Amino acid sequence: MQPARLPVQLLECDLHETFSAGGGKGGQKVNRSNNKVNLKHIPTGLTVHCHRTRSLHDNRRIARSMLTARLDELLNGAASRPAMRVAKLQRRKAKARQRTKAKQDAPESSVPPPSSSAPGDGTPNA
Repeated sequence: MQPARLPVQLLECDLHETFSAGGGKGGQKVNRSNNKVNLKHIPTGLTVHCHRTRSLHDNRRIARSMLTARLDELLNGAASRPAMRVAKLQRRKAKARQRTKAKQDAPESSVPPPSSSAPGDGTPNA
């Protein structure tokens, strides 16, 4: 059973958004245009910076999704979506480790034990 989650909503009145010139890869276009997004959630004080693409609109969309994820982690803790995703991966890895250890510890039963009777000695094979 999953713990109860609080809904995460971003209201435009709770956000302070500024744009600044980016830097790094992308050349002159990136360095001259204001396409880096700085997004601050005023009630919690969380700040997110996004400069993944050369497009301002894409960076705004990505920054909002990043802020939503961080708010989800802050409000819901272990019940947040990123935390649940990490927990699921950890369970998968633990299960895989258990299977690997069980295979290594198990005796090799795939090879039949050698029979005590030699071929051609006249004893019937069972």
